[in-house]
This record gives sequence, structure tokens and C-alpha cells, in this order.
Amino acid sequence: MAYDLDEQEKIASLKHWWEKYGNALTSVVLGIAVAVAGYNVWQWYQRDKVAKAAGAYDELQRAVVAKDLPRTRELTGVLLDKFASTAYAEMGAMLAAKTNLDAGDAKTAKAQLEWAVGHAVDPEYRALGRLRLSGVLLDEGQYDEAFKQIQSSTASELSIPFQASFADRRGDIYIAQNKLDDAKREYTAAVALLESRADSRSYANVVQLKLDGLLGGVVASAAPTPATVAPKPEVKP
Repeated sequence: MAYDLDEQEKIASLKHWWEKYGNALTSVVLGIAVAVAGYNVWQWYQRDKVAKAAGAYDELQRAVVAKDLPRTRELTGVLLDKFASTAYAEMGAMLAAKTNLDAGDAKTAKAQLEWAVGHAVDPEYRALGRLRLSGVLLDEGQYDEAFKQIQSSTASELSIPFQASFADRRGDIYIAQNKLDDAKREYTAAVALLESRADSRSYANVVQLKLDGLLGGVVASAAPTPATVAPKPEVKP
């Protein structure tokens, strides 16, 4: 096929452009294709990992119901080792910690709560881990360590129920140390926070009873209440 002069110039120009930029363009297109394929593989891997984590968590729940402590510890290890980046790992750590505490194994429970504090993705699960860990340490008489878990600075960006729960627990620690004025301050702060929320009035009444006991000259019980304080955060895996 014959081309006129204008068409020949265009073809020559196109050839020149391709010789100059063709390899680079091919590399870019290939790179995009590889990136898209890699992203799809990563998405599949993430879905597969979450599905396996969900299965392990379901097995953990069955082990807990069956009171099978060896199996509970085994499955918790699987969740924390292989699926640490999923919500099921932090949920599993909390469940296993409670189970071990109920069984009298505070050492294992502490290790699982410490994992939650250091590795949980959801900030409210980390806060719940701190709260429960402080309760265990309080029971063991490790007041300074318990207090470190729920210092004011660790609660400043949390929801109001958690801020109140941290203040309540600090009050419990001060009671155990016979620092009654400090306990009154913390309980008062907790009540003020809780009374600002209609859904926290019942918990506010519990803390108010402790405060009333102090104001009346009676040292209220400071038994930790980790299961009834701040609501369990809802995490969507």
C-alpha cells in the first residue's frame, strides 16, 4: 500500500516515538498489570486468613464451653501466632484470659491480657485489656503495676464509659492502698462521667455506692468488676 508524504511523515514520527518511549510504556503497563494481580492475590489471602481465624475462634468458643483448658490454650496460641492481625485474635485473647482466670490460672491470663494490650488492633480492645489486666494485678497486690495500666493519659482518647471505668479502677487501687482522698476523687470523676450517659446510670449507681461508703466513713469494697464495666467493643472482622 502506498502512502502519501504526509502519512509517511506520521508513520516515521510514530516509529521514532515508539523507539524512544515504547519500552518504558510497556514496563508501565506490565507494572500496572502485576500490581493489579498482586492486589487481587492479597485480597484473596486476607479473606482466606479471616475465614480460617473465624474457624479457630469458633473452635475456641466450643473448647471454653466444654471447659477444655488444654484445647483452649492451644487454640488461643493459634489465633495469637497465626492470625494476630485479625479481630478474632483480640477476641480470643480476652475470652481465653477470662477462662483461665476462672480456672485459677492468673499467670496465663496475664500473658494473654498483656498480648491484647500490646497487639490488639482495635483501641477499645486494648483498653479493655488494660482494664482487666489492672484488675488481676490489683488482686495480686501489685498496685503500682496495676495503676500503670489505667493512668489518666491512657484513657484520654477513649469513650466516656472507658474513661469512667479507668477512673473507677484507679479508685479501687487507691482504696487498697488506703489513700481514701485519692479514691474519693476518682470515684467522683467516674460518677460524673457516667451520669452524662443514660445507658450508664446503673453502673454510675454502683460507683456511687462506693463513694457514699467513703463519704460516710466506711471503706467500700474495691473488688474489681472487669466484666461489668466498659461495654465490650463491637469489632467487625
